[in-house]
Amino acid sequence: MSMARMVKMLLDLGRVANLPTVWTNCMVAWWLAGGAYPDLGWPLWRATGALLMGTSLMYMAGTTLNDAFDHDFDREYRPERPLPMGMLTLRTVWVLGVTQLVLGALLLTIVAGASLLAVALLTGLIIAYNAIHKEWSGSVGIMGLCRVMLYIIPATLPGRELNSAVLLWAGALFVYIVAVSISARAESIPDGKHAGWTLILFLLPIALWLWGAHDLPARHWYVVLFPCIFFYVVHRASQLMRRDPPLNIGVGVAHLLAGICLLDAVAISVSQPLIAFLPAAAFPLTRFLQRYFAST
Repeated sequence: MSMARMVKMLLDLGRVANLPTVWTNCMVAWWLAGGAYPDLGWPLWRATGALLMGTSLMYMAGTTLNDAFDHDFDREYRPERPLPMGMLTLRTVWVLGVTQLVLGALLLTIVAGASLLAVALLTGLIIAYNAIHKEWSGSVGIMGLCRVMLYIIPATLPGRELNSAVLLWAGALFVYIVAVSISARAESIPDGKHAGWTLILFLLPIALWLWGAHDLPARHWYVVLFPCIFFYVVHRASQLMRRDPPLNIGVGVAHLLAGICLLDAVAISVSQPLIAFLPAAAFPLTRFLQRYFAST
């Protein structure tokens, strides 16, 4: 196997196409937990760099361990995955996933200064989800909690505060991820169909935005763009998943995963309108990466 193919396979295993959604979760939560422009000194760059690298490693660990836990299922239903194809051994995938998990946790706690309890909780949730998600349909809630921790952990960094804004939007993210996870389950089920009712769950962030945006000054009129774009993407994804299921389930889910960046833009647009353009810009980046690397 060529080096380029090996690298591509490892990046697919880690679902790196979705990493921008991890970064925007952390960035927006960090802003919501502080609310002021910080001193751009070395301590800040060290902490935020370790935060982004640590959460990226833990996300990649979760997806890598997912293949390890699901190797029997993938052998029957997902033969294109690296393990069923014999491109990697099960032992190698286990070692890689555990190494990523440990390194990510060390970066978050020792270098970034995040709460040990919060990082330990995320570690436990990652392992629990991968261990039981095929046997228990309620595990979509565990997946949602994993994403919630990407809002909680940045709020435990020095100088940040776990305030009501962080918790409110973490709750919106939880509902959104649960809806995405329910939709994604149909991809692995023969003749699976998209649960159309989940569209209601997808729209919760817009309701929260409407509740919080009534006090925005008129000069920030442009922030209405963020919930509008978010709505379009969610509606488009729902249309795709209802068309020729389960063929288009994966395509629609990829749109929804990239839509996490837009949810983050909606979340921050109320308090920091200009900052919202950063997570919004991560949406096309995620969609671009999804063209070349696996996202589900």
